[in-house]
Amino acid sequence: MSIAGICLFGLATSIDYQRQQTLAEAKQLASEQLSLVRARLERRIQANILVLKALRAEIGFKNQLDPQRLTRMMASFWFLISTLPTLLSHRI
Repeated sequence: MSIAGICLFGLATSIDYQRQQTLAEAKQLASEQLSLVRARLERRIQANILVLKALRAEIGFKNQLDPQRLTRMMASFWFLISTLPTLLSHRI
């Protein structure tokens, strides 16, 4: 093997190592971003579950809902639902 061949092999090895490092860093960043999105989604889902539980309790307690109370509860629920597309498209 000539000196030029050895130099080319060394250069190719170095370039490949840098590419692998860059790829590993990109994977780590993507994983961190997905973790943040997942945490936000879980919080929103838990909030929606709480609203639904409150609605269920309200119906069970009174067997009939006050229209104003129902409107407030549903507004809260739909606000949480309507923010999901923004959450999912939010760049971290």
